[in-house]
Amino acid sequence: MAPIRVPVHATQSGEENTWSPLLITKMEVERIERFRRYMDSLGESPTGRKHRDSLLALSHGLMDSLRMIETLYQLQTLKNK
Repeated sequence: MAPIRVPVHATQSGEENTWSPLLITKMEVERIERFRRYMDSLGESPTGRKHRDSLLALSHGLMDSLRMIETLYQLQTLKNK
């Protein structure tokens, strides 16, 4: 009989290899910026304002969340410089 050998990587979850130093990518921030411009453009007409207001009513805190993501991106890019 031989003792059971446990492979070195058996205690790893696999996430160690997928971690990226950039949690929020530039592409994601650019999409947020496009969405913000879209929301701003909706406010330029009465019909658009009505649509924008209904979107914001259904998604409480949406714009605040986007602002937080942008702030996190700015902090992460400062940290990685």
